[in-house]
Amino acid sequence: MHASAIKQLTGLDIPAATQTGIVELEAVINDAIASLRARVWKTEFGERVSIHNADYGFARNFTGLYPVWLTFALLSFAGTSALFFLRGGSPVWFGVATILVPLSIALAFVVLPPYVRQRARYYAESFFAAVTALHESEGSRSAVKTRRPSGRRPSGAVSS
Repeated sequence: MHASAIKQLTGLDIPAATQTGIVELEAVINDAIASLRARVWKTEFGERVSIHNADYGFARNFTGLYPVWLTFALLSFAGTSALFFLRGGSPVWFGVATILVPLSIALAFVVLPPYVRQRARYYAESFFAAVTALHESEGSRSAVKTRRPSGRRPSGAVSS
């Protein structure tokens, strides 16, 4: 369903590109997405697609940075532990850092990966819904262009 709409909207034939090899297929898919994305932003669905794109991008980037924020959580735990045991630091900060480490690990490896997949699914659904709507609207416009207004004779017809 989407392949025919993509072909009609962009002129790129993704099923035919599957026969040419993976590099060519990826290039055709990337070109099709770039072309469709530029057209979708200008439709009434562009705002919805943009919101889902931003949600997905934030989740993906936040998850991708887990080595950074997990490192800071571990350093925080090490620092507050050293202060607590060596200098008699506040047990409150030691407790907070102790709780943050397992929560950060759970967030990085249990919570965020399914969340990113869900955001990606929402973005893909809204993108392809917009592509389908664009395809249908262009199909109805071309049908209107080719239809002859009722009551008119074809050109070259002789009246009696």
